[in-house]
Amino acid sequence: DQASLMLLRSGLRPRPGTRTAALEEAELRRRQQLRLWAMVRSPFFERFLKRPCEALDGILSKIPIINQLRIMELFLALQPCYFT
Repeated sequence: DQASLMLLRSGLRPRPGTRTAALEEAELRRRQQLRLWAMVRSPFFERFLKRPCEALDGILSKIPIINQLRIMELFLALQPCYFT
């Protein structure tokens, strides 16, 4: 996916300030966001990101103010619901 984005970006030669340039840039941003969403879905998340997220949760739980927010705990709890 990274290779296709690099090829697409290198092949774009729109004139700055045109509607085409804006649409092509929007498409590239959309594809990059989709790639990020794909990383939080299983099985990629289970294999590569779950342990680092759990370790980060352990570190953040020791910080008093951030511990109240429980951001990583919430993310880990909602991951199976929204990203499977």
